[in-house]
Amino acid sequence: MQRFADLPAMQTAPTSPLLQEYDDLMFCGGCGSKVSADLLADVVGELLGDAAPADDAAQVDVPDNKQLIQSVDHFRSVIDDPYLQARIAVCHAFSDIYACGGVADSALIALTLPFAKPDITRGLLTQIMQGTVDQLEEEGARLLGGHTSEGLELSIGFTVNGLVSEGMAWPKSGAQPGDALILTKALGTGTLLAAYRQYQARGDWVQHAIDGMLLSNRAAAEELDQYDIHACTDITGFGLAGHLEEMLGQDRGARIKVSNLPVLPGSLACLESGVSSSLHAANRRSVRYQEAPEIFYDPQTSGGLMVAVPASIADSCVASLRHAGYDAASIIGEVTDGGQWTLE
Repeated sequence: MQRFADLPAMQTAPTSPLLQEYDDLMFCGGCGSKVSADLLADVVGELLGDAAPADDAAQVDVPDNKQLIQSVDHFRSVIDDPYLQARIAVCHAFSDIYACGGVADSALIALTLPFAKPDITRGLLTQIMQGTVDQLEEEGARLLGGHTSEGLELSIGFTVNGLVSEGMAWPKSGAQPGDALILTKALGTGTLLAAYRQYQARGDWVQHAIDGMLLSNRAAAEELDQYDIHACTDITGFGLAGHLEEMLGQDRGARIKVSNLPVLPGSLACLESGVSSSLHAANRRSVRYQEAPEIFYDPQTSGGLMVAVPASIADSCVASLRHAGYDAASIIGEVTDGGQWTLE
């Protein structure tokens, strides 16, 4: 029995070269897992200077006749470039603001960095914060603060704030029979990112996906604001089918022209070869209509906006969107009565 009481010290080796500096593999949780204050202050100070957050909480002023709208998104890293990953995460988070017809105001970052030596952590944090600052500048928003911690893998999240005139936010539902459905960006990031992780995607396919994810919906929302928008949502994790079903509800259906769907190069080839996101099957199970082409269930990262507008102005909307840089903008179908889907 003594052998079960006097146990020898376990000899452990770090599981990653990044952990060589640590004496053992025990890492604290709670606030003990935060990135060190001096390292964080150095990086944020270098990038933001006098604009660096200084107080424990941020103050957001809401102008008269405006409403504050908020959203949050957080996900694991999808590409190996931390600078671009941060920019994509900003675009993805603010997409919800633009889907409501809002204007970007500010953001809070929630960041988990993988365990690493301080120099590596500093370099990674610098790249992420630089990407964040650069994309926020493009959105016309400011960084209010945030939280950093260390964990097993990189993940980036943002709580974002926007402003919209009182009573003028675009609803997700509200599409009327006869409305045209417009999609601003191409589909396919889910399958392409899955193929990228499995070394089955061509380099140019991946680059098209990255370019699409980096295309903010800000300018699209600005262009659409001049039109009569009956309903709007952004196409993200639930795929086209899931978000379309949310928009239509129980009483509305859709007639979709499959050949009009904008798709990223290589995405259909990846789906045909059996490569799909881990969320793909769940997206199919979650909707009433489960017989559509696979691209309908592909989860999108930083996907486009889908809007329902009167058919009489649909062509003008698409022309405006394409002029603003959304080359894939297309009329993908129309809203019908009765809750049924038809594919053409």
